[in-house]
Amino acid sequence: MVSAQKKLNSTGRRSGRWRTSERCRCRAAQELDSLKLLYAASSGDGHTMPGHPECFARSNAALNGLNTALEEANQATVNDASTPRDLEQLKNALANGVDYDEATDELLQLVHVPAYVEGLRELLPRAREAGCMTIETGGPTYFTPYSVMAAVSAVGAACAVADEIVAFNNAAVSTPAGLVLTRPPGHHAVPGGPKGFCLYNGAAVVARHVQQKHNCDKVVVIDFDVHYGNGTADAFRDDSSVLYASMHQERIFPFEGNIDEVGQGEGEGCNLALPLPAGTGRTLAFESWDTVIAPKAREFLRDAKKCFVVISAGFDAHFLDPTAQFMWDASDYYHLARRARELAGECAGGRLLYIMEGGYHVDNGNEASRGVGGALGVSIAELTRSTLGLASLEETLAARGNQVEASAPEKKAGLFGNMFGGGGGGAKVDPVEASRFALYGRAPRPDEPMELGMDILHRARQIHGI
Repeated sequence: MVSAQKKLNSTGRRSGRWRTSERCRCRAAQELDSLKLLYAASSGDGHTMPGHPECFARSNAALNGLNTALEEANQATVNDASTPRDLEQLKNALANGVDYDEATDELLQLVHVPAYVEGLRELLPRAREAGCMTIETGGPTYFTPYSVMAAVSAVGAACAVADEIVAFNNAAVSTPAGLVLTRPPGHHAVPGGPKGFCLYNGAAVVARHVQQKHNCDKVVVIDFDVHYGNGTADAFRDDSSVLYASMHQERIFPFEGNIDEVGQGEGEGCNLALPLPAGTGRTLAFESWDTVIAPKAREFLRDAKKCFVVISAGFDAHFLDPTAQFMWDASDYYHLARRARELAGECAGGRLLYIMEGGYHVDNGNEASRGVGGALGVSIAELTRSTLGLASLEETLAARGNQVEASAPEKKAGLFGNMFGGGGGGAKVDPVEASRFALYGRAPRPDEPMELGMDILHRARQIHGI
């Protein structure tokens, strides 16, 4: 795998990329229709604190995950191509990097109050003197001389990719999804201040940006970070034009997001909070999406003239993440991405943007995941595979196991049996367990707290009339 650093420079920016308007004039329609992903990345270089989970290593992990999936897509395209083409051309036919500028004050102030935008910059002299400081009112939020640059780059990247998505859609060609891999995260930042590692709220700014610049009358923001996005909820608490829906772990930071938090005033009913119990895995996650979040979003968008779907994509629900106790695995993000794509295609003309939020497991030293970026990198690779139409990791491993069984059943125990302490030839392989073990060296699968979780979903359907 070519390292992320060879694909992206230190800020995550690409040089020499066409804007979509140029792309639409100069490239054949069939090439545009094959494009599945627009992406941007920013490393947040200089915004880091020794020993802190929200660190520079997250950028490398995220980019490694993206590049892993892109290389697989390139290889699949090479194998399927009827005529040889340059590898870069093949890649550009599937995914394109997007140039971006730092967010302006005007853009930030679509969500954040001017006093906060100005006040954050006024902290820079103190940060230069201290090297790294903690913002007292921001919970566990640190601040360095490079933090403002990192935060405005993150928001600028998100808005630029959103612009490109809309431009493709307006050009009447297939609409690619967008993926923004930036740090710091944003969904805890409230209009008037920072919180929970977050300085500016990129998801909220994008929602306002597409409303004002692109005349989207309704926006859905779906948050599957394990922590409730209190900042996004605050930004739209009394707004009927934005639906914020979150599934998150109950009783952890930021200690908000109770099921009865539904919005207020004109925004009543436009905040959907699903506080799920520790131990929640894929069954409850998919049930939350299929029976509560997606039906609510479809109803919300039913009469919209033009709309947009933003995903606050946190990857800290993974069972290896150190900040919470959900039990998702990487392939769960693959299947959630498929669901998100279906929802956006059905209700929003395909306008769909993922913005990276949390996800703090970056390496566990396991040979299979080394270089991919731990749970964070592998999860991003799975989300990208789904967006590009590739098979998931668990599907690939299952097919590999079935091929071994068909050709030489006695080899199957050697391939998978020792993962789980036995399993003779002909034993069925659970692809989820196999993928977990292959990547992480262990494969815990505790029982999900189904009774508690299903009760929460039932109450949510009652509250929101679903």
